[in-house]
Amino acid sequence: MVQGAFTRCTFSARCSKRFPLLAKIALHFSSTLILIPRESCIQDKTFVTCKEPYGYRLVDRRLCIVESEAIIVRMIYEKYLAGISMEFIRDQLNVANIPFRENEKQHRWTRKAISYILANEKYIGDSLWQKTYSGDTFPYKQRKNKGEKEQYYVENTHQAIVEKSVWHAVAELRMQRAGEKHPEDYYAPSAFRKKVLCGCCSSMFRLRQNRGCTYWSCRQHDIDRNSCPNSQIPETVMQEAFCRLYYKLKHHGSPIFTQMLSNLQKIRYSRMLWSEDVISINKKISDTLSQVQFLTQLQQAGGVDPDTFISSNNKLSEQLRRLKQEKARLLDTDSDDLADRTRDLMDALEDGPDFLDSFDAELFDALVEKIIVDSNERLRFRLKNGLELTEQIERTRR
Repeated sequence: MVQGAFTRCTFSARCSKRFPLLAKIALHFSSTLILIPRESCIQDKTFVTCKEPYGYRLVDRRLCIVESEAIIVRMIYEKYLAGISMEFIRDQLNVANIPFRENEKQHRWTRKAISYILANEKYIGDSLWQKTYSGDTFPYKQRKNKGEKEQYYVENTHQAIVEKSVWHAVAELRMQRAGEKHPEDYYAPSAFRKKVLCGCCSSMFRLRQNRGCTYWSCRQHDIDRNSCPNSQIPETVMQEAFCRLYYKLKHHGSPIFTQMLSNLQKIRYSRMLWSEDVISINKKISDTLSQVQFLTQLQQAGGVDPDTFISSNNKLSEQLRRLKQEKARLLDTDSDDLADRTRDLMDALEDGPDFLDSFDAELFDALVEKIIVDSNERLRFRLKNGLELTEQIERTRR
């Protein structure tokens, strides 16, 4: 058991803007705050997460299984072990209109949500505490714990949804798909399979082995060198190009993707404003609001008794809530797949490391749709959301 860990009281930056006096007080006393020891929480297993994972609800400070969601969790594990990708699982859930969380803004499933479920130890009944921590300077900001602070792994803190053998099998499969296990046998070459396209003749590149080295070559060029000028490319060259591209996306891609999402949202809502279903719901919402206004005026004039007013107002409020929920569902269902894929890209980049010191097959699969070989000097990476970015081919000179 790790000793000397504490939970610190925090005061958010948002609050500091709205309540500057309280912020000053919090800053003044930040060095003298009473710190609550965490050891007692670990011993009796009462320390719980601030936000329960999908499949659970907090009841009396305990994680309890929600069976309707637990079925989905088990299905995700089964499909992933059956060889189905996280992207395909996400698409299946969205097509089936299975909401991620009823009371959250994000109803649709994302790749990040699938990845989180597959990696979260809480689904086997265990808990890893202090995954994040607050910074030491004011205003305190929550950061991912990458070894800066002690962490606590406690077994059997709550009921499990999946078997431990299944969870560990998934963890091993994810390592293999990331190229961390036996990359020379299968996984590293498979990352580019059916993904490398010739920009000159539109032929697919195929894998070739020569003296222990792996290359990718244009099929048409192999048949007739005069018909296509693109020669073979060492796999290591494409891996290095992806690592350079990843660094640029990680540190400079966020503004581009954010602007893309903003533009897509404007286009979507502009189109949906004239949708017959949305127009019909907007009319019903307007009629319901008019009824609420009329009922309020009637009550103020003494034309309706309090009990009738409360009963009628509650019915109208519930009707209004359902209409708004239906409108949100329609807008969300009709949202562009391009926007969903852009969010998945942003999630993958956010969760990824600051830079890649070696090729990561799982990150490549999450970010890249195709590699287009424009010439012997340039590669074009087509991302999952359709955005295309170029990288120069840096060949080793002998």
